[in-house]
Amino acid sequence: MLAGAARGSVEGFQRIFLSWNYWDLEERAASNGGVNEELEDLPQSFESAEDYIFRFAPHVLEECGAQMLQANEEGFVSQPHPAVLSNYAQSDDFLIARLVLPPGVARTFRDNDIILLSKEDPNREDASGQLHALGKVEARQGEQILSVCFYLTDDSQAGNPAGVQRVRAMRAGLSTANSCWFLLRLCNLSTLIREWTALHAFPSLAFKDVLLSAKSPLQDDKQGLFIPQPVQQAMEAEYNESQMSAVTAGLDRSPVVLIQGPPGTGKTRTILGLLSIVLHAAPAHSSGLIKRAPAAPMPEYGVDDVCRLWRSAAPWLAGVADPRDNVFRRDAGNERGTFGLLDTRPPVRVGKAVGPKAHVLVCAPSNSALDEIVSRLLQAGLLDWQGNRYIPSIVRVGLSVHHSVEAVSLDALVELRMRSSKGGEASSPAARDRIKMSILEEAHIVCSTLSFSGSGLFARMSRPFDVVVIDEAAQAVEPSTLVPLVTGCHQVFLVGDPVQLPATVISSRAVQHGYDRSLFKRLQSSGFPVQMLDTQYRMHPDISSFPSQEFYQGSLRNGEGTEASTTRSWHEHACFGPLALYQVAGREMVEEGATSIINKMEAEMVLCIYRELVSRYPHLRTSHQIAIISPYSAQVKLLRAKFVEALGEEGRHLVDVNTIDGFQGREKDIVIFSAVRSAAHRAGKIGFVADERRVNVALTRARASLLLVANFKVLRRDEHWANLVNHATAHKCLYVPQKPFVNFLGKVIQGEIGPADDLKSVGKKAPFVAQAEPGVEDDPDLYSDGEADYMETDAPAPLEAGVDTSAAIPPAEVHAAGMQDTDKAVHAPKRAKTGGR
Repeated sequence: MLAGAARGSVEGFQRIFLSWNYWDLEERAASNGGVNEELEDLPQSFESAEDYIFRFAPHVLEECGAQMLQANEEGFVSQPHPAVLSNYAQSDDFLIARLVLPPGVARTFRDNDIILLSKEDPNREDASGQLHALGKVEARQGEQILSVCFYLTDDSQAGNPAGVQRVRAMRAGLSTANSCWFLLRLCNLSTLIREWTALHAFPSLAFKDVLLSAKSPLQDDKQGLFIPQPVQQAMEAEYNESQMSAVTAGLDRSPVVLIQGPPGTGKTRTILGLLSIVLHAAPAHSSGLIKRAPAAPMPEYGVDDVCRLWRSAAPWLAGVADPRDNVFRRDAGNERGTFGLLDTRPPVRVGKAVGPKAHVLVCAPSNSALDEIVSRLLQAGLLDWQGNRYIPSIVRVGLSVHHSVEAVSLDALVELRMRSSKGGEASSPAARDRIKMSILEEAHIVCSTLSFSGSGLFARMSRPFDVVVIDEAAQAVEPSTLVPLVTGCHQVFLVGDPVQLPATVISSRAVQHGYDRSLFKRLQSSGFPVQMLDTQYRMHPDISSFPSQEFYQGSLRNGEGTEASTTRSWHEHACFGPLALYQVAGREMVEEGATSIINKMEAEMVLCIYRELVSRYPHLRTSHQIAIISPYSAQVKLLRAKFVEALGEEGRHLVDVNTIDGFQGREKDIVIFSAVRSAAHRAGKIGFVADERRVNVALTRARASLLLVANFKVLRRDEHWANLVNHATAHKCLYVPQKPFVNFLGKVIQGEIGPADDLKSVGKKAPFVAQAEPGVEDDPDLYSDGEADYMETDAPAPLEAGVDTSAAIPPAEVHAAGMQDTDKAVHAPKRAKTGGR
């Protein structure tokens, strides 16, 4: 697949994926195939830079093919647009076609969008598919015209006679002006193109040997860095021991530093401390560390005094000539002929009396994670060399900037500088570009997503970044992490938690061979030293105790005062937390036309818990401190609909209902969790509910109360869930509700029913014995009596006998970014294509 291509170039990457036959990709996916006939597991270490590229490149291509096939998501079939060929031109091996679309359609496309151009409607079942090709959007002209790049040479189909016939037919078709076509948008490959480019720039990385070996380098004789004593004293007063150890770990100039931040340990706060140190660290005995006299306190002035001082300092404000106009340039000749060399007046120092600061790039995989850091930077600021708070020079680069940090976005800063500039020259595109470069190079801290750090804007910078800090580094595939590193930095801080959500990868074949493993995880697994933040301040100790033992080997401690700060009035009833498990034996099902699963009984229980909470504690209704999370997007949609149905339109805003992935990095006082899964498939497997990283995230979002609704009789087949049930039983916080759920909660609150000793002991009636069905476990205790009542009133029919719900669920559940449920790999094709492809 790579042979004959200039592998390191964008053009080489284009030659590869534009040569693919889209319908062939679909047919391979239907049989669990992919772009590559075989994929190898990614190793822990690599022999050389060439070996590194050789092993990663096939996985990037595999992900590229999977993203193209993801065009048709659940409940949505992409509609092609009619297009008319205006003209075409040859550019090296590529053919650039100008396509005219209906008015307004072209503006919905972006550069690097991948399209399928077909002579026939690609959604027609009887389409023959002979005339079709993949193209990449190069440019957009107005609202109707797209310039699209195609690769249709005979060499692109070497060894494939049918492919040669197809590209020849396409060349002939595209030579006919005003011919009509169908254009279907598949995906955007900007991120993958940047990752491919970064991957092939890996040999130029300053610390590539560290990444190849996955071993910490031996310390050389290079002089370490130190920080001013006032900064260190101020930080020691604010940061705990593990945080101080993390932020100072790079002072020995280690090229790679790993900082693991479990939930609630102050990861973002630690990043701010890290930036304070990076910006003010200096070699020993440097001028930046010379002890200075403490600054004199600012005198108090009245309003009249302030006005007098301003007039004295700026007489031109009152119409007096500006004395600065009379200042003689030091480098100009004068009548004394000394050129200013005898001028004994000391120069005035403007700004802080410190040396030049480091140029730092701060990155994160997502806009939301990045904007959280920028927001905290603007609110809390950093420590200057005297240990005082200040707002650093910062610029946020990229798209989809949150309104709260828009003031420091690159576009806003450019507009501000252009308005303050004189003359019309500043409004020209060239002047605007110079202003952008100037702002980027002057800023002490530049913030960008991982993907955008590979844009042409950064490539044109003359001043490289000294240090790169990557937040949520465990949520990025390794090639994505490389994108900011190849900008020329000499030190990188990877901050994240490999025990939380992994990187989102569409290709299940790539996942099976380790492509979703982050650089952070690979280094940590190889024994690379990790600075672990070990004190959590978010969760009530009754909530944090289980995740600490289960996922962090008991190393996660509770901060001083955490229990007092997270204790709430509703804790007087144990069924409302801090931790409570509700055993609800609902039945999972897949609604017609869907691929994600729902559990209506669990949704009913969740709504009952919410109603009981807000009826007894009315202030919770408008507190916006209740969240409901589930692993499955269909259950999220069901829950949202239930709340609107029960509470009216305001129910849409009163409660935050989201997927686990969508709630990563966030927290609420009360979190109610719906697991959904209620039947074991595939030799007892329960799908991605068993993913320990998602379990960890789900269990660590709540500050005061974590209420879990699930069929624990099924989930306990997984070790982590079984341990949680045992933990809940030991701590007397397991409940086995019976319908009607409202009455059950009332009886618990009144003390008539207590916590269960096991999953069967409370309110147990004669067991409901379901008729054995193929593919469903025949366990008389799997469903409670309440399920029998539920099934009598449940309108949608349960799954048909033998339906394996887990087989219907696609891979990695995502949030608003359009990713899908996890339990299956690549989307099944929308239809089976046959003939002539």
